[in-house]
Amino acid sequence: MAPSSEMWGAFLKSAVMLGVVIAALVLLLYGVKRFTSIRRGGKGREDITVAAVHHLGPKEKLVLVDVLDRKILLGVTPQTITSLASFDEKTGDPLVPTEDRKGFPDLLQESVGRSRDKGDDHGA
Repeated sequence: MAPSSEMWGAFLKSAVMLGVVIAALVLLLYGVKRFTSIRRGGKGREDITVAAVHHLGPKEKLVLVDVLDRKILLGVTPQTITSLASFDEKTGDPLVPTEDRKGFPDLLQESVGRSRDKGDDHGA
């Protein structure tokens, strides 16, 4: 019976040591998580949050993101991510008014108008 009791003693000692190692790893991971969030200002990943998502198609969507007191509307496709608009979170007003921006049709019309004017000057 002596070899059997020695075997149980070794098993018990190994089990206790395994429990100590697992507890030490859990405490280490908890400490790393806690201290890395403190170093980032205590907020962790709360500086950037997704406020809303609207799916336009199978692979296209609009995403409204809150970033440091600003809201940014992003157009997301498999190939690109495009910033469509920025809003001040306090007032909700666009930071770049959309009526001041010219769209492609307006720019094309201006370009065609300029090229016609130049063509008339050279032909006279």
